[in-house]
Amino acid sequence: MWSIGKKNHYSTIFKDECTRPVILRLLALWAVVQLAAVQCTSEDTNILAETVRIHLPSAGGAAFSSYIEDGEADIFVFEDDRRRRLDTYQRMKVKDGMVSAVSTTGPKIIAVVVNSGKDRKDWAGIDSWDALDKVRSRISEEDPESPLMSGYARIGSRIDRDCRIELSPLLAQVVVRSISCDFTGKAYENESLKDAKVYLTNVSASCGILDGSGASVIETINTAGLNASDLALLQSPGILSARLPSSIGSVAATVDASLYCYPNSCREESLGSRFTRLVIEGKVRGVTYYWPIDINREDFGPVQGSSGIERNRKYVFDIKLTRTGSFDPDVPVSAADVEINCRIEPWHEMDDTTEMF
Repeated sequence: MWSIGKKNHYSTIFKDECTRPVILRLLALWAVVQLAAVQCTSEDTNILAETVRIHLPSAGGAAFSSYIEDGEADIFVFEDDRRRRLDTYQRMKVKDGMVSAVSTTGPKIIAVVVNSGKDRKDWAGIDSWDALDKVRSRISEEDPESPLMSGYARIGSRIDRDCRIELSPLLAQVVVRSISCDFTGKAYENESLKDAKVYLTNVSASCGILDGSGASVIETINTAGLNASDLALLQSPGILSARLPSSIGSVAATVDASLYCYPNSCREESLGSRFTRLVIEGKVRGVTYYWPIDINREDFGPVQGSSGIERNRKYVFDIKLTRTGSFDPDVPVSAADVEINCRIEPWHEMDDTTEMF
């Protein structure tokens, strides 16, 4: 009874010729308001998507291209504003030195990481630039043949959405090119160095995945000396140590031993923050000695560039031992114990045609 009356009531309303146009106009007005609201939301929150083409010239030019070609790039697009929240994340394969990413419109910061060794799910907690900036890579997971490389750039609101992001490794390379002994005037002047090896100590165990400045050394491996248990944890144990010729005398031996480490630019030493050292170990007259050398510090002349070790740099040493060294691998020798010629250069020279944006 009630439902029939209700139906008749509405039927009467819609049959009223005067009422129908009013209702239709109200419905049309509501639709316009809703459309305007959607358009306004689209503009204010930049929900329109577009493709950004990212060119990835490496800091080593052609020399580094093999490190990234056909590798997987993790691409993070952040809003370039005060909060710098994550806009999009994608994983793309590098092809011909280029990847593409989808982002919303508006100014952005784009960060790219290649050879991270991480799964996609490992990035699940990255929701802002600050979160990504806190991620640290581990030296134990590094491979010099496929080093982690990173870089970032800013893009504006222009129509042309191409950008260039220069990628460079977090690692630095330390090369002992040649070594000799000159013990002239000493009681052991005719002796040679035997059972020799070279290694790095006080190596930063981790590094900020974007910055890589080495200003913050949180923990070290090979602390104060060669540590077999630390070497066992490395994916590539040869990055921190190498054997030298069985006998080294007055004639310089060309060894070209290449070691690798993360940046370390700490200003002063403390128990928790030590300088990274290059250590020569060997025996003279059957006694084991150590020649620990602070890398790019003031002990052996003016500092070149920034003090300590920087990412994507090569530190090339020619070394002459002039007397027996220390009994402790963590007590640096002085210029009276060893003569050093050190040249610092980019790990690989940058392609002159590379542009940042």
